[in-house]
Amino acid sequence: MPETTSLFALSPSGLSGMVKLGLHLDALKGKGTIADWHPGRWETYKKERTGIRFDSAEDAAIAAKSWAAYAAGEVPAPSQESAAASAGGAKASLALIPS
Repeated sequence: MPETTSLFALSPSGLSGMVKLGLHLDALKGKGTIADWHPGRWETYKKERTGIRFDSAEDAAIAAKSWAAYAAGEVPAPSQESAAASAGGAKASLALIPS
């Protein structure tokens, strides 16, 4: 399967938005919804969007749909426990607050 890169809008912009997205993607991975994901480059110097590589186009579509629903407030934030479990048991230190 070819890798696919998708752009994700970050809110807030910058590293804190990337952490929020990373925890969301880790929770999806922990549930078995998607496989691995790999952070890419910032799209602009303002760091409002970033590219994420996925192992398949299907994983990219699932992640993009899930992130859009979360950002729109349609679904709750993934729990810190599920994100920590997918990170090998490390405890997440940030609370996810929908923007």
